[in-house]
Amino acid sequence: GCGWHVDDKIFWPCEDRNIGKRDAGANVWITLSTVTTAEGGGLAVAPGSHRLNFAKKARKAISSSVSKTCILEKLAPDCHEQLEKIKAVYDLQPGDAIIHDRYIFHRSEAFLDPIRGKKAGTKQRISLRYVPADATFFNNQLTEARLVEEKGMATGDYVSKGAEYFPQTWPDRLPEERDMKVHSEENLFKVLSQKLTKK
Repeated sequence: GCGWHVDDKIFWPCEDRNIGKRDAGANVWITLSTVTTAEGGGLAVAPGSHRLNFAKKARKAISSSVSKTCILEKLAPDCHEQLEKIKAVYDLQPGDAIIHDRYIFHRSEAFLDPIRGKKAGTKQRISLRYVPADATFFNNQLTEARLVEEKGMATGDYVSKGAEYFPQTWPDRLPEERDMKVHSEENLFKVLSQKLTKK
């Protein structure tokens, strides 16, 4: 899995201008499988790490390219050790969620017993990424080709121009989900109530 990282503009197609601000963006990590600290295989987070003195150094170490995103332990071992000291790992049931600022350091938690973990099977989860509508898009030239091609987006555009592509999900949404008509918030309840009345 990926080592300690933040969801900076290499991970998210969004500029890094709001680090430390309330509207920086949030991750919602939802487990679809039972995850226990005794077994491993979940998500480790370092609470408050986005505000700690060494955070800027750690972000800089991993931010220059995708190939460096997951190897903080190798690039800045002192930062890695500090994050390990404050890490939190949780027992979770399907549907439980961890919600955190996109700049809080987090990493996948390895299975403590790889053989038992393999027998337990794949742990299913989904991540949602939220940013304000006026956050600015960053073309990382890796994962966002559809936004550039289909929506004509360029670095500096508001993410709201991407319409149905935001909020982002990982793994990616299915094509039929992306093609669904987007409803404005004021019409959402009307649309939902019409669908419910038809049943």
